[in-house]
Amino acid sequence: MLKNLYNIFKLLTGLGQGITDNSTVTVYPLDGDRLLALTESVVGAHVLNARNLEVIQAAKYKDDIKGFLSTAHPRQLQDGTFINIVQDMGAGY
Repeated sequence: MLKNLYNIFKLLTGLGQGITDNSTVTVYPLDGDRLLALTESVVGAHVLNARNLEVIQAAKYKDDIKGFLSTAHPRQLQDGTFINIVQDMGAGY
């Protein structure tokens, strides 16, 4: 009985599934008919078709910023640039 309850608990909470690519936190408009969907996980950043919400591709970052990108809540400037916070738990911390 305890095993069944634990399995139901795991199913309801998602425990044991690891990191997913589910982009469910923030959606930003991009140029044209594209959207950027983000979540706390860096594997959960996707470019979507704004008309049908199909995934076009995983978002790719083109810079050399090192550290953990917390991508779910960036700020978008009027020129379209995104600003975000990066944490790096390396030497000196």
